[in-house]
Amino acid sequence: MFDDCSHRIELIIALVTLLISFTTSEYKYHWLTASIISFVCLIIDFIFFQPDLFIYDPDYNHWKDVTEREEFDIKQE
Repeated sequence: MFDDCSHRIELIIALVTLLISFTTSEYKYHWLTASIISFVCLIIDFIFFQPDLFIYDPDYNHWKDVTEREEFDIKQE
């Protein structure tokens, strides 16, 4: 879905905010929180947004269990 540019941007943002959190004294915890959020977004990007890793198939019949009953059973008398 996304290319490696998004990984680089997230990594740069995380490292810059981590550096700012260590150099400032007043808003240290705010910048540290921003850095942690950036690293979490990077991890989620690695896990879920790689090409061909998350397959979405809207066709229910492919995922249907073979032993399930049919949705509409026609009763014959």
